[in-house]
Amino acid sequence: MRPKSRYALPPVFSAGAYTHELARCILAFKNGGRTDLTEYFVTGLVRAAYEILGPLSSSPTKAMGMRNKTSSQQIYWVPIPSTAQSARRRGFVPAELLAQQTLRQLRKTPLTETFEFQLGRFLCQKSRLSSATGQKLLGVSARRRRILDSMSIRPTLTSVLGRERDLRGKKCVLVDDVVTTGATLKAATSILEKHGAHVIGAITVAAVPRKTSEETKRHNVETNLTQR
Repeated sequence: MRPKSRYALPPVFSAGAYTHELARCILAFKNGGRTDLTEYFVTGLVRAAYEILGPLSSSPTKAMGMRNKTSSQQIYWVPIPSTAQSARRRGFVPAELLAQQTLRQLRKTPLTETFEFQLGRFLCQKSRLSSATGQKLLGVSARRRRILDSMSIRPTLTSVLGRERDLRGKKCVLVDDVVTTGATLKAATSILEKHGAHVIGAITVAAVPRKTSEETKRHNVETNLTQR
C-alpha cells in the first residue's frame, strides 16, 4: 500500500485504493467485528502519517529520526466520529480505534524526537445521518452540508457552562477508514478550524478511486461505506 494525495484541503493521504482485498477487509473490520485487522491497516496509516509530518520538520533528516533539541510540536490525531447507534451496534468506533493504534505505533518511531502525539476526541455526531435513500440523491455540496449539520465539537464541562471549546493553535490530523468524495473530511476541517484548530492533513486506510461512472453509483458506494 502506497500513500497518495487526493485532496488539496485538507491534504489526504490514503494507504491504498478501496478495491478488491482491501475493500473486503475494511468491510469485515467495520461490519464484521474483525478488529484484529487493525494492525494491518495501521502499517499503512503510519506511512501516510510520515507523508504529512515530514514537511513539518525543519529538515528532512529530522523527520527521519535525528534528534530535535527544540521543543516538540504537538499533533492531535482526530478520529471522524460515529453515531451513537453505530457505536453501540459495532461495539467500537472504527476511526477512533484506528487513531489509537496508529498513535501507539507512531510513538515507537523516530518522529517522537520532533513531535508529541495526542488523541484529539474533538468531534461528535449530533444526530444520525439521513437514510440511504435520501443520501443517494444528493450532490457533493448538499452531502457536505448535511454532514456539516450533523457533526459538532464534542462538549466539555466548560462548554456546558457556556464557554466554547478553545482549540486555538492546535495542529490536527484527521483519521478515517475510507475517503470517497471528501465531504466528511472537509466538513470536519471546517468545524475544527471554526474553533481555532489548524488541520494539517488527513489519513485514511483507503480511498475510493475516481471513476467516470454516473454520480448515482458513486453515491451508492459512499452510502454503504460511511454509515457512521
